[in-house]
Amino acid sequence: MTKRTKKTYIVDNIEYGSKTLLNYHMIFSEAIKNNIISSFTLPTAITRTKYGSCKAMVDGIEFDSLMESRYYIYLQYLLKQGYIKSFQRQVKYLLQKGYVNNVGKKIQAIEYIADFTVTDINDNLTVVDVKGLKTDIFKIKEKMFGYVYPMYNFLCVQWSDKHKRWIDLDIIQKEKRDAKKNLLRRAG
Repeated sequence: MTKRTKKTYIVDNIEYGSKTLLNYHMIFSEAIKNNIISSFTLPTAITRTKYGSCKAMVDGIEFDSLMESRYYIYLQYLLKQGYIKSFQRQVKYLLQKGYVNNVGKKIQAIEYIADFTVTDINDNLTVVDVKGLKTDIFKIKEKMFGYVYPMYNFLCVQWSDKHKRWIDLDIIQKEKRDAKKNLLRRAG
C-alpha cells in the first residue's frame, strides 16, 4: 500500500494544508490591499472544533470561525463605505433572568451572545449570528431573542458561493432541501 501525500498550497511563503485556507488567504490579502483590515493570521491546517469551525485572527481579534472573520471584514467594508454607522462584537443579550426555584435551587440566567450587533445609518439595530448550521440550543435562543427583543432585526447568515453574497441561513437550508427533493423526484 502506498502512502498518499497530502496536497499543500503555498502563497506569500505560507504553506496551507487546504484549498479553503488558500482561498481565505487570498480574500484577506485583498482586504489588506484595499485598507479594509490591517492584518490577519490563518492556521496552516484546518483543525476543526466541535461544530466544524476553524479559528482565525484578523486585526488582532481572534474569531471562532473563518466565516465569522470573513463577516467582520465585510462589516469593516460597509463601515468604511458609510453603509453602516457602527458594529460591535460579542454583545450579550439577557433572554431570561436567573431565579430561585420552589425548592431553593438557583437557576442561572439565559444569555445569548451575538457575533455582531450592527447599527445602520438610520440607527436601526440588527443582531447577526454567522453560522454554518443551527444547533437545537441556538434555535431555542433565536426564538427567545425574537420574543424578548422584537424591536431588533435578527439575522443568521452564511456566505453563499452560489449567490456570491451573505445570505440568510434559512434560505440556504431551504434551497438545499428543495434541491434534494427535486433530485429524489427525478430519481424516483
